[in-house]
Amino acid sequence: GIVGESGSGKSTIARLVMALDKPTSGSVKLEGRELHALSKDELRTARRDFQMVFQDPYGSLDPRQTVARIVAEPLEALAQVSRKEQRERAAESLAAVGLRPTDLDK
Repeated sequence: GIVGESGSGKSTIARLVMALDKPTSGSVKLEGRELHALSKDELRTARRDFQMVFQDPYGSLDPRQTVARIVAEPLEALAQVSRKEQRERAAESLAAVGLRPTDLDK
């Protein structure tokens, strides 16, 4: 996790680590690999090992999507998981934070 005062560069560091922005100097390495030198496919594979959690849910979450769709999105994007398994794992995630499986369809 990254913490710091407003304006200290947390978002900049996070965007660099996610390879969303290119550094103007220096490098970003994960397990010895330069992230900004990876191909799109290699970067997609590497992103299975790290995630970014945005602070503003209104800017990150689409209110037109169901809870199930939003929670299962990383599984769809990064894993070869069936729709049924995505839903089951989303339900498990909701249960882990005290929500009911019926909340998936909200």
